[in-house]
Parts: sequence; structure tokens; C-alpha cells
Amino acid sequence: MNFKKTGQNEDYELFSKARKVYNDLNNKKLIEYFKDKSPKDFQSTKKFYEFYSSYIQTRKGSENHDIPKISDGYNSAENGFDKCNLFNKFFISIKTNSTKSIEDCLEFTKKHFEKQIELGNLKLKSKFNFKKVSEETVLKLINNLDSANGPGCTLIPCKVNKASLFKLAPILTRMFNKALFENSIPFDWKTAVVTPLFKNKGDAEDVNNYRGISVIPPIAKLFEKIIATQIIEHLELNGILTSDQHGFRSGHCCETELHQIITHMFKALSKRQIALFLFVDFKKAFDTIESIILFYKLQFYGFSDESIDLIKNYFADRK
Repeated sequence: MNFKKTGQNEDYELFSKARKVYNDLNNKKLIEYFKDKSPKDFQSTKKFYEFYSSYIQTRKGSENHDIPKISDGYNSAENGFDKCNLFNKFFISIKTNSTKSIEDCLEFTKKHFEKQIELGNLKLKSKFNFKKVSEETVLKLINNLDSANGPGCTLIPCKVNKASLFKLAPILTRMFNKALFENSIPFDWKTAVVTPLFKNKGDAEDVNNYRGISVIPPIAKLFEKIIATQIIEHLELNGILTSDQHGFRSGHCCETELHQIITHMFKALSKRQIALFLFVDFKKAFDTIESIILFYKLQFYGFSDESIDLIKNYFADRK
């Protein structure tokens, strides 16, 4: 518009009106576009975000800057070595501040599952045991590795593994099956390279405002994929996962959850009801899981002693 050149109020008013017409029309078309969509249209988070961010301004990640000093409230560090040690101490010391004892939690878990079994809400069709993996499966997993992923502590890039997949596959298949049979995972597969990532809120010098991003070796990722796939198959087969769980499930994501919430909301409003939503954010939810309680729950989900031993080994001696 000419107002940038002329500086005249009349030109600015014309520009403002034209901009409002454009924004109103753009918003209307966006609503019409999403109105006819279903959860299946948004199974790819990456594609959804590419579309969404191209039309709507989203918050960009902050640039990576060196922090001159960090502190945990008791100790501070300024040089690289001391900062690494302080971050490491902080990340490995994260634990739950629950006032309940492990014994109380186990007793509560036992009563809960006994009630679910009594009500017929937990009917297992099969016992869970880890199964041998085929060379064909390993070949496919290697080929699907993202070449951009970090090498982890082994310093062997993903693209090297992919370039050698036909030679690696038979060897890795034997290694994976040996680990599954012996319920023991190599130490290097449990060793991660951890990078502190600022949460973009709070004081950048406070370690509490960082989350640790762990990168394990590509081969360890393959093994995790193998055991995770088998566990999920068992959970799905026995109907253990609720249909309302959208996280960490194939064909489910934030978009499908959002679509479900909006659907429930409009159904309530169409019936002249009030729609109320309760959002709960658990601080350090994954990091504060008590593994003892997790292992105990797996027994009720039909996991064999041998399979639980492998999962225990997976959690043990991680570095």
C-alpha cells in the first residue's frame, strides 16, 4: 500500500481495511479446512506442523548461547568441565518427592489390579515373553534409521550403519537374540550422551530450567525398537491401553487428541451442556517413575519373570 511511502492517514486506513478483509477471509478458510478433517488426516505430526506453521505464526526455538555460569542453588560452575559435572549431578539426582512409601504404593497397586480382575476389566489372552527377532526385521530397522541422528558414545554415525546394513544385519540379529535370550543388555547400549536443553523459561543460569536430551548409539535404538514393538503388540492384543491414550502410540498423536477434545466439546455445547477440561502437568513425570512399582505392575499385565528380568537389566547401570 502507498501509506508507507506517503505517510498519509487516508492511505493507512485503506491498508487497515484491506488487511482486516484478508485476515478475516484467511481465518474463515482455515476453519473450513479443519472442519472437514478427521484424526486420520493428521497422523503425521511433521506434515501437520509444516502446514500449520506456514499459515500461523509459531514460536521459534531460541538460539544456542553459551551460559557463563550455572547453579543448582548450592553449587555454581563457570568452566566447561565443572558445568558438565554439575549438569550430570542434577540429571541423575532427579527423583520423586512423594511422601508415600514404596510398600504403600505396592499395596495400592495390588488392590487396584485385584479389583480390575474381579470386575472383569483385565482379561489377558496370553502371557508375554520376548521373541527372537528375524534378520529381515533387523534389515528393515537399519534401513529406517535417520541418518541425521547422533552417533552416541560409539561415535559411529547412522549413515555408516546404513551403508553397511547387509553385512551388519546378520551380526546384529545374533547380538539382539543373544541379549533377548540371556536377559542382559551390553553396557554401551545403556550409555547416553546427554545434552542440556534450556526450556526457554526462567533463569538460564539455573539448572532446574534445563532438560537433559539423551542420545544413545544407533544400535541401541534398534534394540529398543525391537523390544518396544513386542511390548506394544502384547498391550494392544490384550486391550490394556485405553482408547483415550494418544501419546506414544502408532496412529495417535497430539493432533488426534486435540481433535477428540474438540469433538467432545462441540457435542456438549450442541446439547447446551457445559464443557469442562482439567489439564494436569506432572513435573519430571518419566524421570520420577519408581521402577520397582513398574516391574510389579508388569506382573499383572502378564509379563513373564524372564521378560521382567530383561526390563530390569535395561534400567540398571544406565550412564
